[in-house]
Amino acid sequence: MPAPASRAKVLHDIRGQLSPAMLAADRLSLHADPKVRELADQIVRSIEQAALRLKDIPRS
Repeated sequence: MPAPASRAKVLHDIRGQLSPAMLAADRLSLHADPKVRELADQIVRSIEQAALRLKDIPRS
């Protein structure tokens, strides 16, 4: 596992990469088509799970 300072940077960078995907999924969840909303919800859940997994990474 990376050193604590680089670990924090990597986690920050990953969260930064997930943010635009979450924003896009949030917008898609407002779409008129129910299938698009359903897929957007799947994307949101996946991103939220990834963010939770990041919190579970042990500190060294």
